[in-house]
Amino acid sequence: MKKILTQAIIILALLITVTSTLRAQVTIGSGEAPNAGALLDLKEATNGTSKKGLGLPRVELTNLKPTTPAGLAQSIGNASGSYNLNEHIGMIVYNTKEVAFNNITCKMEGAGPIGLYVWDGGQWQLLGKKGGAGTDVRTITDDGTQVTISYNGETTSYHYSAFGDAGYWMTENLATQYLPDGTQLPKHTANSYTEPQFRIPANQSSVQGKQGLLYNWPAVMNKNICTANIDQGQIAGATPGANEVETLSGTIQGICPIGWHVPSDREWNDLEREITTKMNQYTQTPLPALSWTAEWETFANYRGATIDGHGKAMKAKDSVLNGYNSNGDSKTAHDGGFDVLIVGYAYNGSASYFGNSAGFWSASSGGTNVAWRRHLISSSTTTQVHRGAVNRYYLFSVRCKKD
Repeated sequence: MKKILTQAIIILALLITVTSTLRAQVTIGSGEAPNAGALLDLKEATNGTSKKGLGLPRVELTNLKPTTPAGLAQSIGNASGSYNLNEHIGMIVYNTKEVAFNNITCKMEGAGPIGLYVWDGGQWQLLGKKGGAGTDVRTITDDGTQVTISYNGETTSYHYSAFGDAGYWMTENLATQYLPDGTQLPKHTANSYTEPQFRIPANQSSVQGKQGLLYNWPAVMNKNICTANIDQGQIAGATPGANEVETLSGTIQGICPIGWHVPSDREWNDLEREITTKMNQYTQTPLPALSWTAEWETFANYRGATIDGHGKAMKAKDSVLNGYNSNGDSKTAHDGGFDVLIVGYAYNGSASYFGNSAGFWSASSGGTNVAWRRHLISSSTTTQVHRGAVNRYYLFSVRCKKD
């Protein structure tokens, strides 16, 4: 009897010890004490190194923005559950969902790319991608007025400038042939929705001055052609800056140098609005400020004034290409103007419309096989800017925006 009582006391003491420990800090994987700031410390060896990792729940995310407790449960596969939206803030899962899209395997449009997600109370956020996070094997230097990309013997530099609330934009066309992972782009010979390609304007043998290169959308997006939301275009009736559906992973670095990103459709609207309402700041000749119409946020066509519109304020002044004058009035690239050169675009294995028109990609998908872009022409009677969704195989110019 005495022996049984002694054993009971020992078991009770152990339970009290374990319960006390569980309420405080815990180490799993070794007998070492947990670090001071860790409630749960996973470590396998005394020298701080391990040969194993933390295995997180693997789910198939079907909805990044559930709005109800039942919707949150269903977003990770629990059809009958109900998860309080606020109580589950900080929950982390690993999304394994992928589907075939445009003949390649990538994330499902409307869901999200493969990777770690955390629930923030309002949506599933992709970890490690928000805010322009990225990598770059190229050497990137920035002296405060221009950024330089150097890699494998190629060095290209780009002036940039502040455009009010629209942020800092490159004022010269991107001209690198290398993606951030060091891949050299192949020259465009035939249209492709998936293979990254470049071409020199006007089929020239080398880039002339600051004309830059032309890129198809897969090259602009650094092969991540499924990263942008298929509904990323502006929502009809939305207040500028509100309710828009932006890229699922935040800003997209794409082909841009680290610390920069491919501007979204929304960000292009922000730039156009800034230039429209403050024309004098960005033109060589004093031009009166114009009003920005809210309908232009969603309007897929030419926007702005026909004469002395913001297209004139964006196009280079006195720039003649292929016999066409750009009919612009922008300040120079190094003096704070957007300074668009009318370098044309490419498709079907050739570059065309040099001196006649210029286009710029956004990071926003406009639907299956199309993406949003901006388009300007050299005409003096049409100084508007065109917003439209076009086939991703076209090759246009690129301007990057600072994160």
